[in-house]
Amino acid sequence: MIPALVLVLGSWTAEAGAETGGDCGGRFAKPGLPAHRGQFDAEDFTLLCRTKYAALHNNKTKISDWVIEDLPRSQLSGTATRDKSRFKEDPDLKREDIPRATLKDYRGSGFDRGHQAPAADFKRSQTAMDESFYLSNMAPQIGPGFNRGIWARLEERVRDLVRSRKRLIVITGPVYESDALPPPKKKEIGDSEPGVRVPEGFYKIVYDPKRRRALAFLMPNRKLRKRKIGEFRTTVRELEELTGLNFFPALSRRTQNILEENVGEMWRW
Repeated sequence: MIPALVLVLGSWTAEAGAETGGDCGGRFAKPGLPAHRGQFDAEDFTLLCRTKYAALHNNKTKISDWVIEDLPRSQLSGTATRDKSRFKEDPDLKREDIPRATLKDYRGSGFDRGHQAPAADFKRSQTAMDESFYLSNMAPQIGPGFNRGIWARLEERVRDLVRSRKRLIVITGPVYESDALPPPKKKEIGDSEPGVRVPEGFYKIVYDPKRRRALAFLMPNRKLRKRKIGEFRTTVRELEELTGLNFFPALSRRTQNILEENVGEMWRW
C-alpha cells in the first residue's frame, strides 16, 4: 500500500502538475508545482508531500529533481534543532519498485549529504526538520568550498531575505550533463544499481509571490572558495532549458515571461 503522503505519478503531466499531490497541490496552487515539459515516463518519479516542503524524487538518479518550499518568516525561529535529527533513508520509498538512496551509498564516497531544503529553514517544527534529513532531500555535494561554503552562504542569504519579505517560494534541485558546467569526477556513488547520481551543479530559485520577482542561481558542484554568490546569477528561463522543467506552471504566461527572462538584482527587489 502506498503511504498517504506519497503519490506515485500516474497521470501527472506538465498541464496537470499543479493539480496533483494531495495537500502539496493545494499549498503550492498559486505558483504550481514544477512540471516536466513535454513527455516523460511518470513511473520514474515519486512525488513526496512533506510537512513543509514537496519533492519530486527521481527513481533513476535517487535524488529529487526539485524540492519546493513555501517559506514564511515564522518558520525560521523555534526550538527545533539538528541535534535531534538524523540522516535516514526515506521511509516512504521502501517499496521494492522504488529505488532509494541509502546511508551506505554516501559512506566513504567523499561527498557530503547536501540538503536541498535546508534544515535551518525548519526551526519552528521538529517534525519538519527531521523530514529534511531524509536522503530523498539530499544530493552528493562537494563539502569544503561548496556545501560547507558558498552554498551554505546562499542558503543563509535566502533566510535573510525571508526575514525582510515575510514569505518566499524557494525551489532547489540538481543539474546534469550541461555544457555550462564541468563534468563531475564521479558520475555516481554507492554499490547498488542504479547508484546515486552525482550532479554537475545545483540551481536555486527564490520567488517573492507578493512582488512577483525572482532570483535564480546556478552553481557548479565544485570548490568555489574565492567566488561570490552574485557571479552565479542566471535566469529562470536558462534553468528551465537545462532541467526540462517548467517552474511556475500555474502563473499566467505574461507573468512567467517577466519572471523567467530577467536576471534579478541581488537582494534588491
